Amino acid sequence: MSRPLPLTIRTITTIKSRMHERMPKKPATSLARHHEEREESFFEEGVKLTETLHSWIHAHKQTTKVGEMEYLFGEVYDQYLDPFEFYEYNPSAQSPIYKYKTCPKARKAEFWLVSNVERPIVIFDKADSADDFGMRVVSNALFGNPRGLERARLDLGRIREDAKARKISDQLIQMYRDKRGNIHSGRFFDLRLWKDPSVERASVAPGDVIGVDLYIEDDVIRVLTNCSGTIIIYRDWDHPDMWNNVFGVVKIFFRYIQERNAAYR
Repeated sequence: MSRPLPLTIRTITTIKSRMHERMPKKPATSLARHHEEREESFFEEGVKLTETLHSWIHAHKQTTKVGEMEYLFGEVYDQYLDPFEFYEYNPSAQSPIYKYKTCPKARKAEFWLVSNVERPIVIFDKADSADDFGMRVVSNALFGNPRGLERARLDLGRIREDAKARKISDQLIQMYRDKRGNIHSGRFFDLRLWKDPSVERASVAPGDVIGVDLYIEDDVIRVLTNCSGTIIIYRDWDHPDMWNNVFGVVKIFFRYIQERNAAYR
């Protein structure tokens, strides 16, 4: 079994696992027991100081099954150094004294691990959290090194072809170029615009963005994705079936993750 592919929710970022890595037999145990420390140095008022920072994971033992995929929920916590500036009152001075101080703070990311598939994935709730610390900490927990996960690419060519063939949805967004007139290239956000005579002569460009409407369990979910693996889900997040819909989106796009050396079409 290869390494997991992290994705991120709302702005879902697909991260591809490196093929030589193998999942532990009990990933939930590896995640739940994980704690790591690192030393970071900084200067404060001309003095070099060192702070011990901690990262840890809280993982649930039970999984949630949606279709054939089993989702294990967890939370990643990571400490980081946060410098802040302030003014100190000094009665003997004509103006306040400017100072700065560095303190450790903690940040959090939620994630879901799907390990019961041939190519495991990890879904993060925020793309920036996955890139900043989530991938590093989860990779350390599962594989013992911070480089077990890498950003994946989605095959936009296949998505575009399947959308046009109505195999997955209606296509909403399309790049164009070589248009006559003042605007030579751009992006259509509704394919009904193709019926407009002013744009009908524009040629279709490969583009780096595709938008689709996905039909999941009698519901329509609008999704925007690009070639770097980011998936944005436009959804009412108070909807009672929110997570089932999100997991449905993940299931559909899962099959479009490219191999590392696959050519982009």
